[in-house]
Amino acid sequence: MSPSPRSVLHVPRSLGAGRERVAKLIATLRRDGLVESLVLVGGYIEYRLEKRFGARIDRKYGCDTAGRIPLDELDIESPNLGHGVQYSPARALYFRRMLRTVAIPPDTYVFIDLGSGKGRALLMAADYPFRRLVGIEFSPKLHRIAERNVARFRARTGSRRSFELHQGDVASFEFPPEPIALYLYNPFGEPVLRQVLRSLEASLRRLPREVVVFYLTPLHRRPLDDAPFLRTVKATSQYAVYASPGVAA
Repeated sequence: MSPSPRSVLHVPRSLGAGRERVAKLIATLRRDGLVESLVLVGGYIEYRLEKRFGARIDRKYGCDTAGRIPLDELDIESPNLGHGVQYSPARALYFRRMLRTVAIPPDTYVFIDLGSGKGRALLMAADYPFRRLVGIEFSPKLHRIAERNVARFRARTGSRRSFELHQGDVASFEFPPEPIALYLYNPFGEPVLRQVLRSLEASLRRLPREVVVFYLTPLHRRPLDDAPFLRTVKATSQYAVYASPGVAA
């Protein structure tokens, strides 16, 4: 008699660190069937690809952008601390997909990362000819790591790209006068996002110009959906892109 599917679904110990994920897949297959299992497999493949891309960035530039750091392990003094989230490195796969959703001339735009952490998104943005690369981070610890990473990037590549790293609260950040490519990787909750959008709208009223917002892991989309000066270019469960009316998609 041939073995039943259940009897052959076991987890080899040789899988090491991946053993837990394979066990989860097998449990899902037993419980929910093929479709749910394929979704889980897709998520696992995405996780592995993302981890590989991230490791490649750090090896390429001799940097340290990996890892996750909870807020309580960071030296932060800000009234908006309660609206912050833990540090996680920017996701390379979706970063590139987002940037392809709009047709903008990058050399006229300033790329701004709100909640720039260790600077991975800025290093990825350096692959594009943005006019300047600006990061704002409220953790002094992460800000110092980002400074070291940018220094290593410059030493490794010989790049003369213009990086501007600011340590402070995004709620008090003053937007530059050029067209803006604003990047967010779910860095804070809705109250802070509303403050940022009010500041951005006021800046655009004083000096009208184009703006694009790239929002990765868009858990707090409502303020952007409600913003009268933005339209939705593309929205998925993984990212959302918004732009002022004059920006071509």
